[in-house]
Amino acid sequence: MTQALPWFRLYSNLIVDPAIEFLSFEDQRHFIWLLCLKNEGFLDQAFEAPIREKMIARKLGLQGEALA
Repeated sequence: MTQALPWFRLYSNLIVDPAIEFLSFEDQRHFIWLLCLKNEGFLDQAFEAPIREKMIARKLGLQGEALA
């Protein structure tokens, strides 16, 4: 038996939202990935501060100052 995949609703007008429009393409992608991480419960886990940022950066494929 296959397990149902978790999902969340994303409205199509996101592409014309001024707050999203002014983000770079890469940052738009990272925003969507953060929504996915939140939906999976990853962002709700209790991690120590420096470890949390490193884990998020790794999930987003960011290194060094790119996370900031």
